[in-house]
Amino acid sequence: MVDIFYQEKLITKTAVLYYQKNLNQKQISEKLHISQPTVSRLLGKAIKNNIVKVLINNLPGSHSDLEND
Repeated sequence: MVDIFYQEKLITKTAVLYYQKNLNQKQISEKLHISQPTVSRLLGKAIKNNIVKVLINNLPGSHSDLEND
């Protein structure tokens, strides 16, 4: 079983490489020697665990809440 501290550190490192260093998932998988699907799962966990927060700033006059999907 993976140490929880190690996993949180890996999630954070993956998020930094993706969101701050602008590496794509393939580049991260090669750099960290993990599979691309693992990178994707780690990025999902980063959002779920509040390591990464996504903020969408709607443009003035945009009524996306009124639009249909």
